[in-house]
Amino acid sequence: MKKIFTFVGLMFCLVAHANPILPTGACTPDVNKYGVPYLCECPTGTTYDSTQGLCFLSQTSPKECTPDMSQWGVPSACACEDGYFYQPKVGLCAHNN
Repeated sequence: MKKIFTFVGLMFCLVAHANPILPTGACTPDVNKYGVPYLCECPTGTTYDSTQGLCFLSQTSPKECTPDMSQWGVPSACACEDGYFYQPKVGLCAHNN
């Protein structure tokens, strides 16, 4: 059972962070243990990951979902907040850029 959760967690991380974006604004001059700045400004709808030094699409949990499950084990359709769209492979809402 632990292997299944580890695999699902790994797949979630890979899909959720599939499209990295370079920071577009100022970054702090200090460097963390990963060799990247502690903080950087990112484009609207993205958040900075200080372990990779990259920006990724912002994501939130869906509001309302259908009761059925997709082949990925999450609801096949969900409603998201304004400005977000549902990603059925990971079961999260990503920001529209």
